[in-house]
Amino acid sequence: MQNPDFLNACLAELEKRYDNVEIVAGDRYHPVWAIKLNSVELPKSIVERTVDIIIPMTRCAGYLPGSGLAGLHVSQTLHSLFEGEKTVVPFCDPVQDISWLVKTSRFYPFYEHDPELLIGTSYLCLNDPFEQPETPQALMELTLDYLKYWMNHAFNLVMRHGAIVRGEELGDRRISMDWIEHLVEQVSPTLKAQLLEEACLP
Repeated sequence: MQNPDFLNACLAELEKRYDNVEIVAGDRYHPVWAIKLNSVELPKSIVERTVDIIIPMTRCAGYLPGSGLAGLHVSQTLHSLFEGEKTVVPFCDPVQDISWLVKTSRFYPFYEHDPELLIGTSYLCLNDPFEQPETPQALMELTLDYLKYWMNHAFNLVMRHGAIVRGEELGDRRISMDWIEHLVEQVSPTLKAQLLEEACLP
């Protein structure tokens, strides 16, 4: 179930800041499967100037505390420059199949609704257990901050998870190694090399 009052408040908050807000209507239990923002202007750190954004809403939006939003879909892969070399922004993953969408449909009912339509988009993963936004506007603020300062965020993350992998900080080494592998998966060779060097992996 989704809370209609919460959804209406989310939409009102977005409409104050964005001109083209659309609802992807759901069913009686989940009236808003997703929210689409058209032609969102991106920070100057990003090569693409505008993108359409789809924010899948959680199954229990407004009812279950901690029902956070893990990321969003952008209409094209996002790039930036690192030392003059064009690179995919870390964590901006092309959607090439729907297997992982189906696996997460228990949290996001939007993925039960023709997930094949999302092939060709990219998913900007912002899944951080320490800062998990619950509203679309909070997710957008996190997104724009991440895109503006993606380089700082990427290097801070790789240093933190590298320290966990090396046993210098507490944490699950396997999970941190997975984070590092995900972080460098799509990026340019130069950026990948520098991130892995910063991680100081054993």
